Amino acid sequence: MATYYSQGTGNFSTLANWDTVRTGGGTDPASVAAMNNNVFVIQPGHTVTFDIEDAPAVDGSVSGW
Repeated sequence: MATYYSQGTGNFSTLANWDTVRTGGGTDPASVAAMNNNVFVIQPGHTVTFDIEDAPAVDGSVSGW
């Protein structure tokens, strides 16, 4: 399990919006499907729109939200 930090305002499914280092850098999630079972921290001042609940990439089966 990894922890990802938001890097700005945008959609949850945009992989580049997440990094494993709070200040940027590290790695992005490998895919939308690979985001399951990880920790996501929305940093102060960022607005993240959750847009993958029914995404085809996860067949509508995202858990833990």
